[in-house]
Amino acid sequence: MDRGFQVFADVTLEELLQSQEAPVEQQVCLWWSPLRPSHRTNCIYSVELHLPPKAEVLAFLDHQGRKPPRQALAVVYFGNQEDPNVTEYVVGPLPKPTYHQDITIEKYGGKLPYYRRFFLISEREEISIFFMREEYPRAPNFMHQVLDYNGRNLMVLPALPPGFKSGDRKVWMGHFQNVSGPYLHPVGLELQVDVSSLDTSEWQVLNVFYNGQYFEDMEDLERQFNEGRVRVAKVKKAPLDGGFSSLKPRVPPGWPGPLQYEPRGPRYCVRHNQVTFMSWSFAFGMEVNRGPRIFDVRFDDFGNRVQEFTLGTMHTHNIHYKADLDIGGILPDSKKCLHMISAAFNYFSLPKEIIWQRRTKKGR
Repeated sequence: MDRGFQVFADVTLEELLQSQEAPVEQQVCLWWSPLRPSHRTNCIYSVELHLPPKAEVLAFLDHQGRKPPRQALAVVYFGNQEDPNVTEYVVGPLPKPTYHQDITIEKYGGKLPYYRRFFLISEREEISIFFMREEYPRAPNFMHQVLDYNGRNLMVLPALPPGFKSGDRKVWMGHFQNVSGPYLHPVGLELQVDVSSLDTSEWQVLNVFYNGQYFEDMEDLERQFNEGRVRVAKVKKAPLDGGFSSLKPRVPPGWPGPLQYEPRGPRYCVRHNQVTFMSWSFAFGMEVNRGPRIFDVRFDDFGNRVQEFTLGTMHTHNIHYKADLDIGGILPDSKKCLHMISAAFNYFSLPKEIIWQRRTKKGR
């Protein structure tokens, strides 16, 4: 088994369950998420691999050092207590954890206030219920004549970030047709709602936006609609399967398009979370909020590691690079130095000369 796989592999289902149960066995708190967690309960938001320090990983990969302990990072929402907050725990060692450690203060310099949490699906549903009970009845003519609202054909999605400054929970909720692929079927109505309080009875709509016009509230929208001062743009009703947004072909497939043929078989191999392609190899994983991430990128037959500051997208007028490939969140040295861009020449086996950009560090 490749050594990189042992360090960078994502948390398995068994490890996930063990990570959730460990604190309960220690009688610290009831972490187990309810079937329908809400922002007023204690629940686990996410569990993912906790990356070990970069020095420990390099010692293991390159110098036969001790294997770093495999740990999980658990993000917990504590909404059902006097001081609601978000807390991060390191749980280990996997797959049978015996300890957990609160790293919130060490990582962020203090407690994480509860308003910094990501929206739960249940919060979106509670906002939708709030609109149905409190707001839509304030504009019955508009909702029926313009949006053909029947109680089931609309859904709401939040626009992030939820405000203009730290601490805001004043989120704009866009309205879409409740069909497959709703993102492609907006109806033009948005409501800004203040959901700072954990008590839904204290929520209130701050602004209403429809088709380029702002209104104070739903009653103002209804009044101006009845007076004929609202620019109405009625959206065509989409089929239940979403139509074009379902990505289902509408006509039988015609002649097949170009097909890739490899006479000697695939030139790449995917084994666990390791990918090899010709002289390239790397490990990959998935971060809960940011998506895919890759580690330990190597090139040539000798397995030389490609440093993170040499990766990125290059353009003829500038160089842009992204250093998210580091381990443990430590910034690379290249971010602390000035750089000089110059043209370089390289002659491959091709008959044409290839010009590429070279980036070198300059002293401060």
